[in-house]
Amino acid sequence: MGSNNDIDPDTVEFFRSNKKNGRVDDFTFVAVSEDEVKSTMNEVKSRAVGIDDISIQMINAVSPYALGAITYLVNKCLETGVFPKEWKKSIVRPLPKVTAPKTKQELRPISILPAMSKIVEKIAIRQIMTHMKNQDLLPKLQSGFRRNHSTCTALTNMFSDLYEAKNKGKCSSLVMIDYSQAFDSIDHEMLMGKMSYYGFGEGVISWIRSYLQERQQVTKFGNETSKPLSKMRGVPQRRCLGPILFSLYTSDFPLCVQSCTVHLYADDCQLHLAYEPDMIEMAIGQINADLHRVSTWSFQNGLKLNTSKCSVLHIAPHNLLQALIESGVAVVLDGEDLAVCDKVKTLGVVLDRGLTFSDHVSHVTSVRSVICAIILVAIGFW
Repeated sequence: MGSNNDIDPDTVEFFRSNKKNGRVDDFTFVAVSEDEVKSTMNEVKSRAVGIDDISIQMINAVSPYALGAITYLVNKCLETGVFPKEWKKSIVRPLPKVTAPKTKQELRPISILPAMSKIVEKIAIRQIMTHMKNQDLLPKLQSGFRRNHSTCTALTNMFSDLYEAKNKGKCSSLVMIDYSQAFDSIDHEMLMGKMSYYGFGEGVISWIRSYLQERQQVTKFGNETSKPLSKMRGVPQRRCLGPILFSLYTSDFPLCVQSCTVHLYADDCQLHLAYEPDMIEMAIGQINADLHRVSTWSFQNGLKLNTSKCSVLHIAPHNLLQALIESGVAVVLDGEDLAVCDKVKTLGVVLDRGLTFSDHVSHVTSVRSVICAIILVAIGFW
């Protein structure tokens, strides 16, 4: 399980045919004023020009004369549930993650969309997020893409759990879960079903469907431009709305876990379980049961687990750590024993078995030393 990108039709039908908490009122978009449109235009900071060659600076320049027309266009888009095709065409520019990239994995794709699409997205997001907040649709421990949340809140929540267990003399197991191309695997029909279940009206669902369907991209690398590629599934990973839709799609994920605590930041996921030192075998059994449920949920939702990148970190007081490591009880996901690591990296922080952070300090110091050396060379100090 968990390795198939096909969704479970019964799960889709369940979401389509039911409403969370039996609610009957549906969320709809409301018209926006010229002042709100102008304020939103000022929020768009990127100077990148999309495939239509219209920059946000150009739109701002004509806004004293065309703000009424722009506002009419935005409201018509929301009212009719239609996202214009030209606004869905993006330019993808691969940027290197490393100094001399040799494989596609060492490139980070940056998507550039028309400025008007960014304005409409931001307006839609504000209304969608208000509904999601009012209906408490996001898991409390999902820190991704939420106001007043960040990687810091995600790490704080996780470290708080780990230190609380350690201070009580308990052992902890932290399972790092990795998905292959999670954003690109989102199934549109499942997403629409979940939106209906969570109280989004047909007009909003039609707009989201229009926003996602028939998206096209061309890749520009140097002086070369690819042929247009159509996207049939998934949500835009680095667009404003895409991460929100991903969080909505996965909002029921924690419900499949019974024993562990789930920590989430976008598609970064960790399962944590604290337990007494003499309960190792029972605890690992509970973790494995939860991982089986995770696998089932992933299969039903068309998300592919990347077990080769999943791992487990055991944390315990020093005198108990070796016994935990040598217990020989495997943590299993999709029939594979997960690697037991001395340290793991999560959200940019290197975490070790003893929660000493010595490996993280060494890593940061090493990186900063290299940066300082580069700066000194650049200014001619050496």
